[in-house]
Amino acid sequence: MFAEMERNRQIALVDEATQRLGQRVCEIGSETALDSEPEHDHQKGAPRQSAMDLWMDTSHLRDSLCAFKRQIENMVEHMDELDATLFRDEPRLVMSVEDTERNLSLRNSAVRIRSRLRELVDEYDEHIRRCTTLTDGMNLATQLEWNNLGRRDAVNIQNISKSNLQVVEHAAKDGRLMKSIAIITVVFLPATFLATFFSMTFFDWKGPGGATASPYLWIYVLLAAVLSLMTFGAWFAYAVKHDGVVKSAV
Repeated sequence: MFAEMERNRQIALVDEATQRLGQRVCEIGSETALDSEPEHDHQKGAPRQSAMDLWMDTSHLRDSLCAFKRQIENMVEHMDELDATLFRDEPRLVMSVEDTERNLSLRNSAVRIRSRLRELVDEYDEHIRRCTTLTDGMNLATQLEWNNLGRRDAVNIQNISKSNLQVVEHAAKDGRLMKSIAIITVVFLPATFLATFFSMTFFDWKGPGGATASPYLWIYVLLAAVLSLMTFGAWFAYAVKHDGVVKSAV
């Protein structure tokens, strides 16, 4: 009777725990398959029990089932001992008719009890396997969820890398634009400097025949060209050296 009462209590706990754990495993699996976002969970009204708590409850319940199964097996062994000692067949000369009938009735009861206890052992094995299957499924679903989170992180990292690449491309375009501006500056700056310099005394605008240009105008043209080439060459040498240093550092 005690075994039956305990069996009814534990089976009810097993049904409730396995139902909740199975539902949670299905939810995790569906979330992983549908690649759902975190805000979907916040939209649900009732808070769900954490997967870790469900897994621990089911594991403890499975341990309890295993422990009580061992006790039932001990009961079966004790019934076998009683059958071999107390309920064994005695010679009719030693036992009376009433004792024989009582012994036979007790033996029949023991057989039914032992048979029921063995049925309980088989039933407990089934529920233990059921709990084990769900806990293993929970482990698999959790692993899938972690893999899904890792995949999301990889996608986010890839998007960040693409954004960084775009930033680098824009920076390269800005660099080319600044290089163009620098080239224009290198070309026109020496000529501008020489024009300012020669404007002091090399041109005589008060000659007797009107405004006349100095015969040394070719000097301005030559020096402007030479200085522009020297400035451009120095800038180009520096740029090539700087690019080589950057590439070696990378």
